[in-house]
Amino acid sequence: NHKYDPLTQREFYGLYAYLNNTDEVEMEVPDASITNKRATILAEIERLKAKRQSAFPGGPDAMRTRFERWKAENKLVARPWISLKPVDVRSAFGASMDVLPDNSILASGDKPNTDTYTVTFEAYLPKLAAIRLEVLADPSLPEGGPGRAHFFARGGFLLSEVSVEAKPKTGGEFRKVDLIEPSADYAANGRTIDQTLDGKLDTGWMITGQEGKDHRAVFRFAEPLSFEGGTVIRVRLDQYYVHQTTIGRFRLSLTDSPGAIRAASVPAPIEGVLAGNPPTPEADRQMLDCFLSTAVELSEANKRIEELTKTLPPPTTTLALRERPANHTRTAHLHQRGEFLKPKEAVEPMTPAVLPPVPAAYPKNRLGLARWLVSRENPLTARVIVNREWQAFFGRGLVGTIEDFGTRGEPPTHPELLDWLALTFANGDDRRWTMDDRRRTMDDGQTNSVPATRYAGAKPLSSIVHRPSSPWSLKSLHRLIVTSATYRQSARVASELLARDPLNRLYAHAPRFRVDAEIVRDTALAAAGLLDERIGGPSVFPPQPAEVTAQVYGGGGYTTSKGPDRYRRGLYTHFKRTAPFAAYITFDAPTSESTCLRRVKSNTPLQALTLMNDEVFVEAAEALAQRLLREGGPTPETRIDYLYRCVLCRPPKRAELDRVKAFFEDQWNRFKGNETEMAEVALKYRPSPPAGTDVAELAAWVLVCRAVSNLDETITRQ
Repeated sequence: NHKYDPLTQREFYGLYAYLNNTDEVEMEVPDASITNKRATILAEIERLKAKRQSAFPGGPDAMRTRFERWKAENKLVARPWISLKPVDVRSAFGASMDVLPDNSILASGDKPNTDTYTVTFEAYLPKLAAIRLEVLADPSLPEGGPGRAHFFARGGFLLSEVSVEAKPKTGGEFRKVDLIEPSADYAANGRTIDQTLDGKLDTGWMITGQEGKDHRAVFRFAEPLSFEGGTVIRVRLDQYYVHQTTIGRFRLSLTDSPGAIRAASVPAPIEGVLAGNPPTPEADRQMLDCFLSTAVELSEANKRIEELTKTLPPPTTTLALRERPANHTRTAHLHQRGEFLKPKEAVEPMTPAVLPPVPAAYPKNRLGLARWLVSRENPLTARVIVNREWQAFFGRGLVGTIEDFGTRGEPPTHPELLDWLALTFANGDDRRWTMDDRRRTMDDGQTNSVPATRYAGAKPLSSIVHRPSSPWSLKSLHRLIVTSATYRQSARVASELLARDPLNRLYAHAPRFRVDAEIVRDTALAAAGLLDERIGGPSVFPPQPAEVTAQVYGGGGYTTSKGPDRYRRGLYTHFKRTAPFAAYITFDAPTSESTCLRRVKSNTPLQALTLMNDEVFVEAAEALAQRLLREGGPTPETRIDYLYRCVLCRPPKRAELDRVKAFFEDQWNRFKGNETEMAEVALKYRPSPPAGTDVAELAAWVLVCRAVSNLDETITRQ
C-alpha cells in the first residue's frame, strides 16, 4: 500500500525494526598522538602528587598532626550509610537503567531531554532518618559524568525535584515522606540543592564546574520511618530541563543515625571509614589523597595539578550504533498513519517481499541485515553502489535517479551494462556472472570480458577491461571504469552527435562537468604544493570572508586554523548548519538540512569572483608563484610550462605561452617601483620571499597564477 512501489506499511516498519533496537553511543577512536600526550601529562600529575607529602610545610610531623585534625573535623559529619540494591528501576522516557555490583545505577541507551527516574528498594533498619543521593563519575559518560549532558554543562545534569514515598513491606499504600534540611557537598551558583524541594521543575541542583567528580546530597526525613517487617521506599528523581541534562550514574543510601545529618565533603568510602567502617589499605590511601588535595598548605601544588589536569586532551570519539542488550530490547510497532505517538501491533524484523527473503539462519539484527544486503540473492545493493560510482565518474548515473530505483525512477540507459557491472562488483573475478560478451586479448595477455551492446549513433561500450578483483572492492570497480575506452574518450563532440544525443546518455564522448566544491579548493592547494593530505582528525577552519564569521559566528566563534590544518582537504572543513562554508555554497555544495544525492551544478559570476579574490585562492596563487620561482626553471617560458603542468596537467600551446608571457611582462613592468599597488594586489598572505627575490617579478607571477587558476579548464573534468 505504498503510493508507488510494491511495499506495505508492515514491510516498512519491519525493515525499520532492524535499526530500531540500537543506541547511539560515542565510541573512542584510537589516536596514538593523543594517547601518548595523555600518558605524559598523567605521569607528571602522579609525580607532583607524590611530592606533596615531602613538600608539606613543617615536615612529616606537621603533616601527621594536620591530617589527624582533618579526620577529626570530618568525623563530626560522617554517618554510617547503607546502600541497598534496588528491586525496581525505571526511566519514564526509555533510558536503559542497569544496577551495577556496587548498587549504583547506570543510565545508558536513549538520552531524552527530560526524564524521571523511579527507584524502589526495601529497607529493614528500625528507624530510617535520612536518604543520601550520590551522583557518580563514570567513563561511559561525557567528560566522565556524573550527568549525561552533551552540550552546555557537558557531563553535568539538573535535578529538578526529589520526592520519596514509603509503605510497609507487609502491604498498604505508598505515602509521601516529607523531606527537610537538604544539603550537598557542592552546588553551582544559583542551582542549589534546596531547589529540589521547591515544587518548580525549571529550578534544581547542578554541579557545573565540578564535572568528572562524585558528589553527594542528603535529605532528612521530617519524621523517622519505622515499619514492622521492613519498609518499601520509592524515590522519584525528576529532571525537567533541556539538552539531555539528566543524571548518568547514581546511588541511593539510607541511615538510621539520629540528630543532624549533612552531606559530607569527602567521598562515600572515606565517610564510611570515618563513621566506623573497618579501614582498608585502599580506603586509607584515598583518605590521605583526599586530605592532601584539599589542604590549604598545599594550595600552590594542588593548583599546578589542576592546571595540568585541564590540559589533558580529550580522546577522539565518533558516534556509533550499538545493539541494545537482551534485557533492554526495544520493540518496533506499526504506527497508525505514520504517527509515532500512535503505535499499533508489534512487528518483527523483515525485508520487503519484492526482494529475496532473509535466510532463517541470519540473526534478526543489523548483522543479519548487513549479510542480506550483500548476499548474492539480493541484486539491489550492488546496482545502487555501481550506479553511484558511475555518476561520480560520468556526472550522471546509468539510472539518472540514483536515489530512486522504484517505479517512479528512470529506467537505466544501459541495462545490460548496469547488470554486468553490478555482478562483477559483487562477485569479483567470477566468470559465471559475466553476461554475453566478446573476448579480446590485452597487451598483458589477459582475456577480458566485455559487454557487446551497441547503440545507434554512438560508439560501442565495448572496451571495459575486466581485471582480477575481490568481491565488493570499490578500488577494483574504479579501475574497471577509468581504464575503459568509454571513460578515456575525448570530451569533444561532433555537432551531429550533439543533435542526436544532447545529454550524452549514450556516451558518444566523454562528459564535461565542473568538479565538486571541495575539490575546487583542493585543486588550488594541490597545485600550490600546500594541500595537507593527512587522513582523519577533527574538523578544521580554513579562511573565509570576515563578514560570514562576524554575522553568524558572533565575531569570535570561528577561529581560522593555523599551520597545516589551514590546508587540510575540503573533506575536513567545519560545516555549520546555519552558516556553511561560504566558498563551497558558491560552488553548489549542499547544506546539511536534508540528504543530497545529486548536486545540481550552476554557473554564476560569483564563482569566478571567488576563484579570483577569495583568501584561500589568493594565498594558493602566492604559494604557487613562489613555487614557480623555486622549481620552474630560469626563464618565463619554462615557468609558464611548469605552471600549466601544475594547474592543468598539460603543457601550454604556443599561443597560450605567448599570451601568458605577454601578460606577465606587462604586470612586471607595472609593479616595478610601485610598491603601493603591488601590496594591494599581491603578496598579502604568504611569508616574505627569500632575500634577493625580485618582489615585483614575484607579484607579477602571482597575478599570472591567479589568472590561470581561474580558467574554466582548471575546475572542469574533461
